[in-house]
Amino acid sequence: MDVFPPPDKVLNPFSFYAQMRKVHPVVYDDKNKVWGIFRYEDIQGVLTNYRHFSSDVQKLMKMQQAEMKQQEQNNKRERDESVRRSILTSDPPYHNKLRSVISSAFTLKTIGRLRPRIEEICHDMVDKVIEKG
Repeated sequence: MDVFPPPDKVLNPFSFYAQMRKVHPVVYDDKNKVWGIFRYEDIQGVLTNYRHFSSDVQKLMKMQQAEMKQQEQNNKRERDESVRRSILTSDPPYHNKLRSVISSAFTLKTIGRLRPRIEEICHDMVDKVIEKG
C-alpha cells in the first residue's frame, strides 16, 4: 500500500487522503518503509506519545544498528549452514574419520566389480558424442 498520492493526485491530493482516512487510516507502506497515518486523532496520538513514537534520531540509529547486527548474524548462520563439512572440505582428524568410513567403497576389488557398469556408461556417453558429431 503506497501512502503517497499517485502522480495524477499530487496537485490535488484531498480525495486520496479522504479515501485513506476512510479505508486505511493507519497503514504500513512496504515500498517506502514508512507508516501512513491519516486521521487527525491518530496523528495527535502519535505526536504526543513520544515514548512509543520517538523522534530521537539516536534511538532510531541504535535500533537500526541492532537490526543490522541481527541480519548479519542471520546471514552468517545461513552461510555456515550452506557449507557442510565433508571429506572434501575438512582437515584431519575429521577428514580421516570420514575417509575411514568410505574407504572400503574404493578398494581395487570393489571398483573391479563396478568395471563392467563403468565401461557401459562410458561407451554410451562416447556413442552419444559421436552421434551429435
